[in-house]
Amino acid sequence: SKNFAIPPVVYRFGRRSFVLKDLEDIEIDGQGATFVFALRGGRVHLQSCRNVKLKNLFLDMDHPPFIQGTIRAIDQAKRTIDFSVDDGLPSLDQAAFPPGKVRHVIMDPQGTWELPLPDAIHGLPTEVKPGLLRANPSRLFTDGDLPFDVGGKIVLNMRGSGGGVSVSSSSGITLEDVVVHAAGSFAFHESGRSDGGNVYRRCKLVPRPGSPSIWAGAADGFHSMNQRRGPHLVDCELSWAFDDLINIHGFINLVIERPAPDQLLLAGPFERDFDVGDTLKFYRYPNAVPAGEAVVTEVAPLAEPSRKDVERRARAYFAAANKHNPVRSFPGSQPCLVKLDRPVDLKEFNLAVSSAYSGRGAVI
Repeated sequence: SKNFAIPPVVYRFGRRSFVLKDLEDIEIDGQGATFVFALRGGRVHLQSCRNVKLKNLFLDMDHPPFIQGTIRAIDQAKRTIDFSVDDGLPSLDQAAFPPGKVRHVIMDPQGTWELPLPDAIHGLPTEVKPGLLRANPSRLFTDGDLPFDVGGKIVLNMRGSGGGVSVSSSSGITLEDVVVHAAGSFAFHESGRSDGGNVYRRCKLVPRPGSPSIWAGAADGFHSMNQRRGPHLVDCELSWAFDDLINIHGFINLVIERPAPDQLLLAGPFERDFDVGDTLKFYRYPNAVPAGEAVVTEVAPLAEPSRKDVERRARAYFAAANKHNPVRSFPGSQPCLVKLDRPVDLKEFNLAVSSAYSGRGAVI
């Protein structure tokens, strides 16, 4: 059958994902079913699918990916905030913070809007006594009067995997009336260097009605990368996301070597984002001065240098060239030997940009 219906009950997946792989020309109706995932767990994942429609589905998590509470005391000298955890939100022993530091957000007492403060990414909170935690977002403190007070809301982000929808290496996908109530990472995410052209109709990222959680997404609401055709977002609502509401993009490739005047060894994050016949535009680092363009005539993936070696070289170069803006990460690169239709005058770690897989034609 080309149509499949899911009985409309609650399904608890924990750390497992609901995976649809290698499907084509099929419609799946959730009929209002709810899928519940764990933090650091699974999500709905459409992988290598073509012309699949998924509709009428609610996605939630065992608990919101945040610790949220009410400010009870402020110590300006020590730059700490004591807060009680709101009912229904994770306690510290239930928390699953990512390694390192945590983003802190201060809100008005009603939790209706975020105060216009700088990003405060600091260490994990500590427990003062059961139900009372102490945060140390020192960047929020100034020498003058503070823009927040006792009674305000504070939210700490537990960004990580779990919840939401991932569409990878797929095209012609339609998500219709899919509602995400909590996501530890991107609520709606498409990736995987594909033809794209996916449609999202009446999809939402919103807190569950009646939930004490103010926020819904611990990262982006909608994130699209490396798609030849951009997505269509129709009558969608994306709200209460800790990062971008919508982000549609490709990547910048680095010139690792120039073996010949018309040949480049290129690498970019998350595989290759150009094909034979695509145009590459070149720029000098660090000021992005245009350095010409050329058409790709041949592409050959290479095992050497390895991905790890490319990342190591990139980190070392940019750390030395720009200490204030080093390479944050360079994951999943695929070094390629690229032959061009003309010679180019480029140096190591100049930039090569293709718009082929940047979501052109997106409609919101």
